[in-house]
Amino acid sequence: LRKKIIPSGIDIELFRPTENELRSRYKIEAKYVVLGISNGFSESKGSKYFVELAKRLSNEYQVVMVGVNEKEKKMLPSNVLAFPRTNSINELAQFYTLADVFVNPSLQETQGLTNIEALACGTPVVAFNSGGIPECIDSSCGLIVNRGDFDALLNAVTQICKFPLASEHCINRSKIFDKMKVYENYIDLYKEILN
Repeated sequence: LRKKIIPSGIDIELFRPTENELRSRYKIEAKYVVLGISNGFSESKGSKYFVELAKRLSNEYQVVMVGVNEKEKKMLPSNVLAFPRTNSINELAQFYTLADVFVNPSLQETQGLTNIEALACGTPVVAFNSGGIPECIDSSCGLIVNRGDFDALLNAVTQICKFPLASEHCINRSKIFDKMKVYENYIDLYKEILN
């Protein structure tokens, strides 16, 4: 039996470009939106890099964090738009769609489904070369920078905002991780084992 790697999948029927009024509601129509999704701030998930991005990016940019509790919110610079965790996939898809770039500064990651969710919503990704992240992103839909290199992260964010990557490329890349395709891969594997 040959070695086979099957990635995790997402529901691309739910994660897709989703119309919303977030830019007008928060008066950030003229800004580049840099999005981060947090499931608990920690050093390993790169929380300090968002703090630094908020400090170093000009006022042309708006850093938006989703998944932040009250204690974590107090640790963020005042120019960060911080939102609590949401259990609504539609609301999450709205935030992904809102963004010009999704940033994942995680220092350790197995695959990083948030990256794929962002891509499925048409949003390019900037991330560190960490774990399985580089397997999710190619040059058509994002940029991978050396793990822990803040200056490279900052440059990649500004590059993607100023020279946007096509949403269609992001969406096409996400289709590799469509959960239905993943299920088919598992069924094929089981058939192969049974034979």
